Amino acid sequence: MKNIFLTRLSRLYLYIKDLIIHGNIRYGKTEKFLLFLSVAFAISMVVTIHLDGKVTPAASSSRYKTSWIGNSFGGGDKWVQIQVSGMYVAPDGTIYTNSLWDEAGREVGIYRNGDVVGKAEDLHGWGRNGGVAITADKKYIYVAMKQSGIDQKKDGFPPKGTNWYCVRRYDLTGKTAPFVNGKGWDKSMLIVSNDSEVTGLATVGSELFVSDSATNKVRVYNTENMQELRSFDIGKPGNIAVDKQGSLWIIGGNKIVHYSKQGKSLPQVILGLDKPSAVAVDNRGRLLVADNGIKQQVLIYDITNQPKLINTFGVKGGIYAGIPGEVKDLKFYGISGVGSDSWGNIYISNDGFERSGVDLRKFSASGKLEWKLLGLQFIDNADVDPTTNGLDVYTKNERFVMDYSKSAGKEATYKGYTLNAFKYPQDSRLHTAPDAPLFVISKVKPFCT
Repeated sequence: MKNIFLTRLSRLYLYIKDLIIHGNIRYGKTEKFLLFLSVAFAISMVVTIHLDGKVTPAASSSRYKTSWIGNSFGGGDKWVQIQVSGMYVAPDGTIYTNSLWDEAGREVGIYRNGDVVGKAEDLHGWGRNGGVAITADKKYIYVAMKQSGIDQKKDGFPPKGTNWYCVRRYDLTGKTAPFVNGKGWDKSMLIVSNDSEVTGLATVGSELFVSDSATNKVRVYNTENMQELRSFDIGKPGNIAVDKQGSLWIIGGNKIVHYSKQGKSLPQVILGLDKPSAVAVDNRGRLLVADNGIKQQVLIYDITNQPKLINTFGVKGGIYAGIPGEVKDLKFYGISGVGSDSWGNIYISNDGFERSGVDLRKFSASGKLEWKLLGLQFIDNADVDPTTNGLDVYTKNERFVMDYSKSAGKEATYKGYTLNAFKYPQDSRLHTAPDAPLFVISKVKPFCT
């Protein structure tokens, strides 16, 4: 059998040779040499396959490895979500975060000790999204979310073109916790509004307080049966914090107002804020206010009597202070959440501007950075500065410095944030959804576009 194969192969070779020498196709010496070389390579491959039954790959002349930048984890069951629109920190330091959308399905993330420990299930697809508020007690997580109407006539969905703005109840592992008369396909949703999202959540004892900005009310529900108990009026209520006496501090526009849990307006009020985005109470009873305006700081108030500003946390001006865009431990940008645990540690969620990516940080009570988690990139591309031989890498908003001697996923150090929402409000990145930069060397200076 082998002799027959070699005879036929020899005839094929002689035919091709005769075609080159006597055929009508014109070849120069170079062309003839290259064709002979190609035929010889093809013959060797065919012989190898016929005699050995497999192809032996050529020895690799280079080595490579795969890696990633922009996220603290490499995927699979672990990744940091790409947005954080609301955050709650439990006394034990567990962090619960909420966002409108995460491409991989972690609209609600659960974090502890610098690690990803879980997520809330079933918030991705079928018209379901997360939201901007979240809280928890010793038994449940309460998640602001939206159920949209889709072309679906089954029970548990609103009519097409209609939205349910809900609070969805979960157990502490992230599994839904249905209740009698609950809505949605699994009866775990409490419909608050058809007009506007839930903007604040907090619990006091067995009561859940819900900011319903569409009706300018805070609604109060029983946490076990989720039945409404009462409501009280407040203009455009937002994020809610609970102090040690069980009273409520609620963001209302550009001020913070004080209410008893029964709904009585109290005289204390905090004015003169630029853009308050989140509030929390620390283990010392102080009120922490995230100011997401030009200050980019956490303002700390003594609320024993009339609120008094006693300290700040973070560099004034945030990421734009000092060397603008330089990433430092205490330079914040786009603060979307603040929290504190029973030891007085402080947690900050940075969401960038126009939700450009997550930068979640934990600080000790003395203000020292303990860990940072990054979820900066979506489905993004990057480009390198060729003058640095690939050591400087740019994404749409970020600059990384690379050390390729480190292990996969550890090579990149986050060094710069290139978007300035205050100085350049016309920047197209604030008004579009870019996903790729281009690094260009011009006659004037290098720039990234």
